[in-house]
Amino acid sequence: MRPAAGGAGSVACARVGTRGERARLGTEGVIDAVSLYQLHRCVYDWVRAGEVAGGAAGGQSRESFDASRYDLSDDERQAFESKDVAALYQLGLHPVLLNRFCRAAGFSRDDYRKLLEPFGGPEERKGRWQK
Repeated sequence: MRPAAGGAGSVACARVGTRGERARLGTEGVIDAVSLYQLHRCVYDWVRAGEVAGGAAGGQSRESFDASRYDLSDDERQAFESKDVAALYQLGLHPVLLNRFCRAAGFSRDDYRKLLEPFGGPEERKGRWQK
């Protein structure tokens, strides 16, 4: 198990990499990639649990999904269990996986687009003819 974070608000988002991926910085400024992986794995498994529960014998349904099997921080666990789309985005959940999670949780495209609007920037693209 990883050591507990320094307290409430000790996790921040930072831009890393060339594509602008988000990762969380712990109290020492080290990226907590293990916890981020656990969050991705938990969300993916939850989405898959709903997809395969009906057809597979012994499959786990979303209602009986046990998130305690994953090494999530308190913030991650709370965001996952409450289906807080904005918090999951801020924690660094991959946008494609976030889309699947929202669809599986029953959000329409417009619903979660409105939730994520405050995090978007203004459109800066121009067509070739608009130089």
